[in-house]
Amino acid sequence: MKFLINFFLISIISNGVYAQAVLTGTVNNSSHTPVAYAIVRLQRLPGDPQQVLQTDSSGSFRFTRLPAGEYVLNAVVAGYQAATLHFSIRRDTVVNITLQPSNTRLGEVTVTAGKPAIENNPDKLVYNWQIRCLF
Repeated sequence: MKFLINFFLISIISNGVYAQAVLTGTVNNSSHTPVAYAIVRLQRLPGDPQQVLQTDSSGSFRFTRLPAGEYVLNAVVAGYQAATLHFSIRRDTVVNITLQPSNTRLGEVTVTAGKPAIENNPDKLVYNWQIRCLF
């Protein structure tokens, strides 16, 4: 009986030592609309590897199996200023991030295309060659 009591006490204590938490949350903009497909980075300590994921279509994210400790969370998406939060995790935690619009405009993009080298039509195969005179 004493062995059984000791076994249960050790299992309860060791379960608490190795407990892992879940971090969930949403990324919203300043008008409280979810920001879909934002990149969310989570890092426990400087130098530790980052966990990176993308929010779903409703702006939600979820990190699992997190040991207790201090964390830094960063969220970024085009058109918004990046947001960084510092916080502690001791048990399952919910974090909501609000991103502010950015005044940065993207530069001009030029897309050019040419004919494909080979066109496979139902009745013929066409090779498109371009010969340049080098002299």
